[in-house]
Amino acid sequence: MSRFDVWIIRFEPGDASPAERLERAFGLDAASARSLEQGIPKVVKHAVPAKAAGEMRIALEAIGAVVECRPAREAKPVTGATGRDRAAVFSPPGADLFPAGRLSAIDPFAAVGEPGSPRISVDEALPRTGEAEIEGAPKLELPEESSDSTASVAPPQRQRRRVTRAAAALGAVLAILAVGYFLGNSLLRGTPGLEAARDGDRGTAELWIDRTLRGQGCELYEAREYLGSSATRQYVSRPDYVETFVEKIYAGGAPNIEVCSSDKLGFEFAHYLLVSLPDDVGKQEAVIADAQSLVRRDAVVYRGVTSAEVEQIVRSSTLIGTRRALVELPTGAN
Repeated sequence: MSRFDVWIIRFEPGDASPAERLERAFGLDAASARSLEQGIPKVVKHAVPAKAAGEMRIALEAIGAVVECRPAREAKPVTGATGRDRAAVFSPPGADLFPAGRLSAIDPFAAVGEPGSPRISVDEALPRTGEAEIEGAPKLELPEESSDSTASVAPPQRQRRRVTRAAAALGAVLAILAVGYFLGNSLLRGTPGLEAARDGDRGTAELWIDRTLRGQGCELYEAREYLGSSATRQYVSRPDYVETFVEKIYAGGAPNIEVCSSDKLGFEFAHYLLVSLPDDVGKQEAVIADAQSLVRRDAVVYRGVTSAEVEQIVRSSTLIGTRRALVELPTGAN
């Protein structure tokens, strides 16, 4: 079974500091959150299954972290290190692109500022270049200039030629920017806003449901069949909890419920429930309320979110259209 390391590379700017976001999302104490913020890039999950890595990635990206899931690498012992937190060095993302004999990155598990802690690991010692090798190095021979080259042109003429080329290049860039401006404005004028969809514009929300499904590369499966099969049930976080709400929404009058499953993250994962709304307006409101309750109860019971934040989470995790409702499934990272 493939296993992955989950790396926090950095945090995008936000209204709160990364430490505060980590405290709120994962219930860390202030000291631990600050330590994690100061230690990035850092492995936060090592050698976990693909599903767990995906859940952790989604949870971290929700608070503005830039995350990479890399195939797990075997831990390498650090000479002279003691203690669990300093007993291994993991190559950072992209280290496989370095040449042989590289210096690896700072050990993400070493404590900051601790005396005697090995902060740099060397895979292979780089050979020292001797002075004799430097002196004996071949010298670069420049090709002879041809008589018709730019260098043979008189300085004033050469300067005029450079100015002409620069002006032509600048004109081309300005033309491209002008075309992009007009095309971009026309496209943006025709693109409804996500905020309007979340604020109750159900026609706009219907368009954003299609856009979200396309963006995630979703394949849709009937929810009961998806949850009832052992081959696909494993891709749903807290499947018993989700199954309870699927039955409740069906009982409320929903004609069809589908699971959006995608492997866009590099592995299979169930992202959303797509609920078809009944024609009866009264039943519609009941189905919408049950669908939103799936998100609301998950936030309160499983994630420990305060009441002041619950409705904002429901708003950002659901889209209610004219014919359908799209509901984000639990990630299970908490």
